Amino acid sequence: MKKDYKYSINDVQSPNGLLEVYENEPEPVYYWRGIEDVSFGYVFGPSKAGKTIFCENFAMSLACGRELFFNTPMINKPKKILFAAMEENYRNRAKRMKKQLSKLSEEEKRLFNLNMKLAGKNFPRRLTTKEDWDNFEELIINENPDVLIIDSFTRIMSDDITNRMDCKKVLERLRNFAYDNSLCVMIIHHSTKVTGKPLVSDSMAGSSVLSQEGDFSIGLNRNELTNERYIKEVFFRYQEVSEMVTVYEICNDTNWLIPVDEKHESKIINDTGTNNASYYEMIINYLDSKSVEFTSVDKTTSSYPIQVSELKKKFVSTNTIPSRSFDYTLRKIVKNKLLVQNGAKGNYTYNLRN
Repeated sequence: MKKDYKYSINDVQSPNGLLEVYENEPEPVYYWRGIEDVSFGYVFGPSKAGKTIFCENFAMSLACGRELFFNTPMINKPKKILFAAMEENYRNRAKRMKKQLSKLSEEEKRLFNLNMKLAGKNFPRRLTTKEDWDNFEELIINENPDVLIIDSFTRIMSDDITNRMDCKKVLERLRNFAYDNSLCVMIIHHSTKVTGKPLVSDSMAGSSVLSQEGDFSIGLNRNELTNERYIKEVFFRYQEVSEMVTVYEICNDTNWLIPVDEKHESKIINDTGTNNASYYEMIINYLDSKSVEFTSVDKTTSSYPIQVSELKKKFVSTNTIPSRSFDYTLRKIVKNKLLVQNGAKGNYTYNLRN
């Protein structure tokens, strides 16, 4: 069982003595990218970027002992996770998890159930008092996880997050608890307004204190015009960060994030969506031209059936529209109710008079 560490002002060592202490300790290991086994850091970004789903996917992959996450090696050994989710109702989390489990093998499901602990229906929605904190730390010690994920930072702050001193007290308490108990603590946090701006340490709300205390920071962002999402290594204390960001999509059927490309961040945040607008017109013009076949037979018709496979053959197979842009544009047309799903997936009805 992990115990609270006792500090001593008299703990000073000679160089050889400190090296001996170091050599008797286990070597640091990395769970994924620049995230060490004993560390403290953040996953942050604006609303709807996918922060919570990212952390759920990460926790699930780590608990199962997967080899890869986001096309990058993991430790490949199952680890115990405690996910302290206070941001939303348990029903929403359970509903997502039910979909996420569909991506696991039977053995992975067994490991996930064995190594994962989740906040239940009656878990507190906020930590505000000394008693709350004492109970929370006792829970962690009793559960003895390797990784603690907290959703979100605002739920463990009793005051305004811009209050520097209060913010610092909470962060120092969590960071020291992580180090003293050989934990990796990951906090989900919100960003300041980042539309059209690169993700940096200053993008985090309360950043002047947060960046000082953290060992790692993973940012998630999206372009509001194109809805393109990406993950960025903002900083790692003990590793170099990648110059590229990973573009991903959220699969609504499984609630897993799917990496699709590597890009420079500036290319994403500076995209005004002009190409997507022209792609939209291309598809609509094609659908309108097809309508002639149906209206020539029945001038009163207001819709006709169309399959996605036909549209992909016309635009994606001919390299007229990139696959990812096609998917995004199709979703936009569906959202505007010009295309309405008709029966099985991939079958739609195009509304002529909408």
